[in-house]
Amino acid sequence: MRPQKIKKNLKDVVNFICKLPVYTLLKHPGIYAKDLHSKVGIQTLCWTLDGPKTHQVRSLPNLPSELEQYAKSYHEDPLYLVEIPNVTLAGYMPIGIYGRYPLIETFQGEPERFYTHLHNQMELGQCPWTVIDYLLTIIWKDTNNQFDEVFPLVCVNSYAHWLLEYLPRLRAYEAYTDLTGRTPIILTVPNTPNWMKQQLDFLGYGTHCSEWTGRRAYAKRLVTSTHRLNNRNNFNPGLSDWNWLKERAVERADSSDKYSQYVYISREGEKERTVSNEETVMSELAPLGFERYNPVELSFAEQVNLFANAEIVVGPHGGGLANIIFGNDSLSVIELFPDNDIRPQFYRLAEICGLEYSFLLEQTVNDSDLFVDVDRLCMKIQNIKSDIE
Repeated sequence: MRPQKIKKNLKDVVNFICKLPVYTLLKHPGIYAKDLHSKVGIQTLCWTLDGPKTHQVRSLPNLPSELEQYAKSYHEDPLYLVEIPNVTLAGYMPIGIYGRYPLIETFQGEPERFYTHLHNQMELGQCPWTVIDYLLTIIWKDTNNQFDEVFPLVCVNSYAHWLLEYLPRLRAYEAYTDLTGRTPIILTVPNTPNWMKQQLDFLGYGTHCSEWTGRRAYAKRLVTSTHRLNNRNNFNPGLSDWNWLKERAVERADSSDKYSQYVYISREGEKERTVSNEETVMSELAPLGFERYNPVELSFAEQVNLFANAEIVVGPHGGGLANIIFGNDSLSVIELFPDNDIRPQFYRLAEICGLEYSFLLEQTVNDSDLFVDVDRLCMKIQNIKSDIE
């Protein structure tokens, strides 16, 4: 074969590869749905539901450097709602793709999260199929598997991220139904766990949900909204969304006085950050009125009731503490950390929600668990109770 012919063939191959979604993802992983019209010229419907806001996280006495660095102002992006026509959904954990443009809101809200998204699917043994699905999206639309309107709400099985990042997006879903009169299918993760289904049922959305079961589908209209991240180094607080979720959940939960106002949250049975001397801790906290609760043993309605009626919540860092968003304005939170693993998520959350926050650094045991100084914890609780009274 002549060199010129080989060169031309190679050029054709390169040009073809450059048109593939996977190449586009590696070169420029995604576009925000709200920018499709201005940057690509796509006709979309876009509404701004809330303007930008700023929230201040205060510095507290004796904060360790691991928390002090997060005592600052945080910007809350505007809440936008977008309807995009003719979108392909591809992958085991589906990403919305318009042409060659993956929509960032459908893979955890920031371009860099695309690689995390692929990693999650790799752990599920699905990454090769996902890549194949992306390649197939440029060949044909799978119109045999299609939606008229779809609202993706696909989250990896993390309780805190689901509660703080995904469920609050249903506020935008409600706004869409009010604005258009249409009720999109809410698309949930494959093999949706029962606790997710329970929450969606409890909030009144169960009949609108569908589990993602295929690898590719076509949506005549894909509806999405601002994804507010709650990561250690990328925090976009959504106080209005959290308050909407709190109001909707609390009004649907049967008010109950069967729970103590003094709550100890247990992580018994978890792989990390369990309290090694929990029985000793409870023997000292019980006379102070505390009762022990493990969130995994409670229904969602029970968790909402528990936190809505609590005056003091004590517990090691973990997903169960995300429920403090249901707390009343007088709630005090005491977070327990192993001294080798100090994380800012619930410090920031409590501050922005207007709750009283404090912490204790405890001795690390077994690499990731903690041994609580009971006398010091009881003294802190007594001080808080004195302030309340």
